[in-house]
Amino acid sequence: MIKTLKTQCLVLAIACTATSALPAQAASYVFSDSLSPSFADQAVATLTISDIAGGTLWSLTGTYDARSYPSAFLQGIAYTYSDGSGGGKGKPGLAASDFTVTQGAVTLKGVDAKGVTFSTANNSGRFQSGDAVTWVFRNTTASQFSDLQAHVNAINGGNSVKFAAVAATTPLSPIPEPGTWAMLLTGLAFVAWRGRRLVATAPSAPALAA
Repeated sequence: MIKTLKTQCLVLAIACTATSALPAQAASYVFSDSLSPSFADQAVATLTISDIAGGTLWSLTGTYDARSYPSAFLQGIAYTYSDGSGGGKGKPGLAASDFTVTQGAVTLKGVDAKGVTFSTANNSGRFQSGDAVTWVFRNTTASQFSDLQAHVNAINGGNSVKFAAVAATTPLSPIPEPGTWAMLLTGLAFVAWRGRRLVATAPSAPALAA
């Protein structure tokens, strides 16, 4: 009985470990590699992309030196996007309700197959250093995006500079999603129930003769 119970627990542990390796991944980037020979490398923004249920969560923060470049602003994020249809490219979906400003007064200007752009109007809705936003691209995965670049305007003598993304960390460990936790709890409940059944139905040991 004990051997059978141990075997069931081992099978459950292996199944839960395999399942928990499937869900969300997250990767962080720093836009710091200047693509302009006349402008030095420096960190101007950070980005984290996380696979979540139903899409990808993007978290972007401006980090350039506002004291040195008081007129600068983040004009947009460029990327190469593949919609997974045999190499074809489409437009990732972004509803207005999926765009959230967490710091500052950033205004979303537009989204297309090549990137996300923010307001360029003077002193109105510009993405400045210290500002932060999040958005969700529905029905996408992080692996569909590559060649990430940040476009910063008015930072090089009034001219714009593009900065390539550099991986800030290795991909984070897989994060168990609700379905994984539900499977784990269900399995543990089954093992506990099965253990009680085996104990209840086990034959009693014969009494020793006096």
